[in-house]
Amino acid sequence: MKKSHPLRIILCLLLVTAAVIAVFARGFLFRGKADEEKTLRIVSEGITGNFNPFFADSPGDLSVNNQAFMRIQRRGNDNRLTNSAGSISYEYLDADKVKYTVTIKKNLYFSDGTNVTIDDVIFFYYLCADATYDGVFSDFYLNDIQGLKEYYYDDKNYKTALEDIKGEKARAEYIDKNYGNGISVKEISGIKRVDDYTCTVLFNSRNINAVSALNAFIVSKAFYSAEYVKGNAALLKDFTTLSLGCGPYFIADFDKENNTASLKRNKYFREYETEFASLEILDADKMKTDAVKSVISGKADVATVIADTEVMSAVTSGAKYLITDDDSYISLFVNTKKIPDEIVRRQIMKACTVRKGLDSRYGSYYTKLSRPLSVRFAEYPGAAEPYYEGGPVKSIIENEVKKLSLYCVGDENSPEKTAADDMAAELNAAGIKTTVTLCDYAKLRKDAKSGKADLWVMSVKDGGTCDKYDWYHTGGRFNLTGISDEGIDGLCERLRSSTGFTDKKTAASLLLDAIMEQSVELPVCQLERVTVYNGDILSDDIINSLFLNF
Repeated sequence: MKKSHPLRIILCLLLVTAAVIAVFARGFLFRGKADEEKTLRIVSEGITGNFNPFFADSPGDLSVNNQAFMRIQRRGNDNRLTNSAGSISYEYLDADKVKYTVTIKKNLYFSDGTNVTIDDVIFFYYLCADATYDGVFSDFYLNDIQGLKEYYYDDKNYKTALEDIKGEKARAEYIDKNYGNGISVKEISGIKRVDDYTCTVLFNSRNINAVSALNAFIVSKAFYSAEYVKGNAALLKDFTTLSLGCGPYFIADFDKENNTASLKRNKYFREYETEFASLEILDADKMKTDAVKSVISGKADVATVIADTEVMSAVTSGAKYLITDDDSYISLFVNTKKIPDEIVRRQIMKACTVRKGLDSRYGSYYTKLSRPLSVRFAEYPGAAEPYYEGGPVKSIIENEVKKLSLYCVGDENSPEKTAADDMAAELNAAGIKTTVTLCDYAKLRKDAKSGKADLWVMSVKDGGTCDKYDWYHTGGRFNLTGISDEGIDGLCERLRSSTGFTDKKTAASLLLDAIMEQSVELPVCQLERVTVYNGDILSDDIINSLFLNF
């Protein structure tokens, strides 16, 4: 049992900068009307100045966008989507087809005073379905929406055409040719406009990720589509520091020298009265002191960082703080194409269960896992005994494996590197020469497929649901381990198409057990984040409410 911490809440949350949209309701979260015209200073990580909702992907840029843009639904404290700017409901039409109804509120206004309509949401879907779009939602075409792939490939007979196309290069050339010959498929048949505030989306199959896929950023079609037509999505990349959303704030300025975004109150925002007139979102990398010390010294009002023993030593010297669980977890993966013997994989994992470096660096501020993200989703089974601890190691694998390449997606100071060093030390002690290679995900993907990477340590980001299809189905887009098992494929498909909570929980339990039995993933840990805040502006109860209500 881990020791308790002041204001400790174990929740599935984003960074405070992503959640801060919920803290500006006057008279509810912040002290006194005297604060009305004040500026709240928030420290974030990696602000680049790209505030384009279709292309922004750094934590800092996303933290800015979360103030300027709203989604139809937001994630609650139970990690489930709840209504925000609108709602998404569904009905089963038959054994497979599902019709989703997307509705937005009638009192939403962009920061230029124009009314939000369902056309803005439909524009988001269409832009993401354009094959020339290569931003963060470019996998939208993978959704099984009626007519979506015909639109994406610009070919009503794409299925027949793809049968003769092999490889990504040939597929890209096929798409370029279709788009270059003039647009022939101009509509997605499964998306129907009902009225100014409602549309329906028809899925050909059941998928527990469908609601997340339809949970669009609400962007202004008039603003972003001034020159856009299908086939030239690259034009939208120019919309960086400019923004037009319906969130409580709009981006007023960006200081390129200091990577500081200034946001002003959106006077047309009707959801609630915003307490602060403006926000300043500061880049942690540009500050002369670290994020925690910047709050302690009064240079900022709130910051969220990974909690470790060094950080917590500074925090507990007098600052106000709150601890929450990180929204990702760290795991070790094994390349089954390089190490096909499940018994050998299991023995390697037994050697990788020591956490000396992690214990020293993070103390009690992390959770050891027995299942992939077993503490994140209600559909997952509760804690269980570790699969791989105990038993002989060296005697079984010393004649099977002589050396291993252990890749680490992270930098020299990352928690992933700390975990990788722990594992490499134990594998070397077991007689297996193990080298650690730092890399990014692109290199890992390439080297895992080519066979250079035997093992790898990386963070697995919250996907929004308990679905593990992309990681473990034979055709999964993140399946770098090469696992291909009919039983696991069936369980992935069963979980993805499950309808009720009990069905999901049962399917998730069976799937996770099957994954662990195959010895392809060793869940390592889930880290914790500490939110440090200015107690003169934010009280304990206020911060408590912030995390309980977003």
